[in-house]
Amino acid sequence: MTTTAPHLVQMSWDPITRIVGSLGIHATIDFSARRVVDAFAEGIARGTASVNLDGKMVDIPVVKRAEVILARARVVAETERRKADALARLR
Repeated sequence: MTTTAPHLVQMSWDPITRIVGSLGIHATIDFSARRVVDAFAEGIARGTASVNLDGKMVDIPVVKRAEVILARARVVAETERRKADALARLR
């Protein structure tokens, strides 16, 4: 079963265990959040408090949300790396 959410390109449920979470979910994350943070940093360097990115206003609340998404993506990537390492040791 595959479903999508605004911050995920694809999310798959583990067909064997049906577990949701770090052990059973495989996500491909849309890293447009990185573009938001980078564009805002460039705007701050120019002395503005908001920027236009792809026709949309990016201000502090939008950047904070993007930073949360990126932080979660880092946690998921680290968890997946540790899981892959553990599985490799079992084989």
